[in-house]
Amino acid sequence: MINICVLIPLYNGIEFIDECIVSLNNQKYQNFDVLIGINGHKKNSDVFIKANEYKKQNIIVKEYFYNKNNDKYVNYKSLTLNKMLKDCDNYDYICLLDIDDIWLPNKLKMQVEIIEKYNNYYDVIGSKCHYIGNKYLIPYTPIGDLSDHNFKDVNPIINSSCLIKKELCYWNEHEKLEDYDLWLKLNNNGAKMYNLDEVLILHRLHETSFFNSKIDSNEKDKIIKKY
Repeated sequence: MINICVLIPLYNGIEFIDECIVSLNNQKYQNFDVLIGINGHKKNSDVFIKANEYKKQNIIVKEYFYNKNNDKYVNYKSLTLNKMLKDCDNYDYICLLDIDDIWLPNKLKMQVEIIEKYNNYYDVIGSKCHYIGNKYLIPYTPIGDLSDHNFKDVNPIINSSCLIKKELCYWNEHEKLEDYDLWLKLNNNGAKMYNLDEVLILHRLHETSFFNSKIDSNEKDKIIKKY
C-alpha cells in the first residue's frame, strides 16, 4: 500500500472546511492521513476550534506558527507547507489540498493506479479540473506524460490535484506562485510528470483570488526567467 499524507495549509477559507473534509471521507482509496496546518490563528481562535472538530485518528490539526512578521517577501503558505513536511517522515507521497477545493471520489484511487501501472516512474501526478465559485472557467490542462510540455507556456499541474513524491517537496518561501515555481524547478531537474485525462478535483475561484490578480502575470514572468 502506498502511504499518502494530504497537506491542507489553512489561513483563510475555514467556511469551506465541511465540503473539503467530506470529499476526503468519500475517497475510494483510503490509505492516507490528513495534516491540517494552521497559521496566523491562535489555538483559541474560531478557525482553530472549527478545524479541530474534524480531528480524528487520521486527521491531525496542528498550529505551525501564529506570530507573523508581515514580511511582504515571505510566502507564509510555503513556510507552513515546509514546516508540515517535517511531520511527514512516514509517508511515500504528499498531496496538496486547498481548503476551498473539493476532491471527487476517484481522485486518489486513479492516481495510485498510475503509480502501480508505471512502477513508480512518475514523480508528480495531477489531473484535469473544473473551476467553481464566482467565475466559471474551464482550464486547459495538458494530458498524459508531460515530458514534451512547455512548462513556461502553461502551468501544467493544478495545485490541489497533485500527488508528489515526498522527497521532491519543498516550496520556495519567497515566491508568490510557489506551486508554479516548484513545477518548473522539478521539470528543470528532470522529474517525470503525468496528468490524468479525468476531472478529479473542483477548484474554487474567487473574485479576490490571487489567480485573478494583475500581479499574477508579473510573478509568472519572474519565475520563468529563473529557469
